[in-house]
Amino acid sequence: MLESIDTRDGELNGLNGTHGKAIHIGLNHYFNSNVRLMIDATRGVYLGGHNDFYSDGNRADRRHTMTSIQARLHAKF
Repeated sequence: MLESIDTRDGELNGLNGTHGKAIHIGLNHYFNSNVRLMIDATRGVYLGGHNDFYSDGNRADRRHTMTSIQARLHAKF
């Protein structure tokens, strides 16, 4: 799955707000009809946004990344 967000303000030449993309990948493995392993991974890159540690007005060049990996084992009994 691929998702995208764009919250930039067009009137300010895109300098205000955030835009980014994230990709999700998942894998399911069925050991039998009662046991399933699910693995999900997500990687996102977001540009812009607010960071209180910096005081300059142009925040459009800030780059933030996010990575998440999850594993779940489902057992039906």
